[in-house]
Amino acid sequence: MSYDFTAADVIAKVREIASASPDFVYHSPKAPVCVNVAKTADGQWVGSCIVGQAVVALGVPAKEIWDKVWDAFSAEALLRHLGVSASGLQDAWLLRVQARQDSQVPWAEAITAADQAFPEIANAAGAGMSYDFTAVDVIAKIRELAAAQPDFVYGQIPCVNVEADDAGNWVGSCIVGRAVIALGIPADDVAERAWKSGAAILLTQFEIPFTLEQQNWIEYVQEYQDNSVPWRLAVAESEINCPTISGLSDAEINALRKQLAES
Repeated sequence: MSYDFTAADVIAKVREIASASPDFVYHSPKAPVCVNVAKTADGQWVGSCIVGQAVVALGVPAKEIWDKVWDAFSAEALLRHLGVSASGLQDAWLLRVQARQDSQVPWAEAITAADQAFPEIANAAGAGMSYDFTAVDVIAKIRELAAAQPDFVYGQIPCVNVEADDAGNWVGSCIVGRAVIALGIPADDVAERAWKSGAAILLTQFEIPFTLEQQNWIEYVQEYQDNSVPWRLAVAESEINCPTISGLSDAEINALRKQLAES
């Protein structure tokens, strides 16, 4: 079964739970092991640690977590098994909250510690704006941009997501910046929060969910683009390096490699 929520939703729910009980100090019923779910005195399965409580509140049955032996999983492992994609920064934020909680730190202090360690997540939480697209859409938009200007060579060094045009307005610069702006993120917001950021931080800042494989694909494009490789070739290199994203067969990859060698 898959669930219709993201890592950003889990983080928001963790914040909400901590805000409701800021001074709560978690004591695991199976100490020293943190558990995501536990059984009450009347036999009901409920969320236990703050991450377990969050995913249960978002619709995952506590009994399912127990039945599938996910009760002692870390936040990162639990989300993966639930089919919820998270960035490295989102995983790290949740793990930091979990670690501080397990050290008997009050929940509000655990949140503060995670926000201080990973300000990109804290900044995203305060932005007050979410976007209805994912890394799949970003990849599709990058392919579309490269198809429209296949021989374009990006000349801005260092790479930036936005740049000012002749009128002083912010516009998309590198292919990733152009893609997210085309998908609806205002260029002014990108300039303020992720002007020179890499792809992973850019997506995390705006709570755009992505998997590690999707991150790798986008970052390959960015890397080749930044080395003055034409956009169509940068995309081709990403397709080769990330076959789980491109969906290419071995024969198709070999044919593409041959085309690149002849370019």
